[in-house]
Amino acid sequence: MLDEPRTYRHSESELRTQVFLGVLGIAMLGGVAWFETQYLPLVALGAVGIMFSAWRAGRLKTVISEDAISTQGIFGEKSLRWNEISRVSGRNNEIKLLNFDGDVTLSPSVELPGHEEIIETIGAKRPDLFAPGLNPVFKKNAEYAIVLPLVALLPI
Repeated sequence: MLDEPRTYRHSESELRTQVFLGVLGIAMLGGVAWFETQYLPLVALGAVGIMFSAWRAGRLKTVISEDAISTQGIFGEKSLRWNEISRVSGRNNEIKLLNFDGDVTLSPSVELPGHEEIIETIGAKRPDLFAPGLNPVFKKNAEYAIVLPLVALLPI
C-alpha cells in the first residue's frame, strides 16, 4: 500500500508566516509599550509565546509507513507497529492509538495538515479497530455541560 513512509508536518512557509505575524504583533504591542510601560510584561510574554509556539509547531510530525506509525512532539517520539495497536479512542477530531499493555499512547496532532488522511490511513491499515460492534455505545462527556455555563458566568 505504502511504498515509502509518508510524513505529515507543517511547511516551512507556514512556520515563517506564523513567526512573521507574531513578530508583527509584538512590534505593534511594543510600540504601545514604548509609551505605556505597564504593557512591557505583556510584550515579553507575547515574545515567549511566539517562540514556544513556533518551536512546538516545528517539532510536530507524524510518519506513516507500511509497518508502523510514529508521532513526534515536544516531549519526544512515539512509535507503534500496526499489529501492536489494541484499540482506538479519542474525542472530537482527536484520535489516540493504544498498545496492548496500555503504556504507549500515540496521538497524531489535529493541527497537522492532512489529519483526515492520517485517520483514513489508520482505518485502511486496521479496519478492525473501527468495527461497529467493538464500540456500540456512544456517549457525550458531561464536562462541557458543567464547564460551559461556569465559563459563561465568569464575565457576569
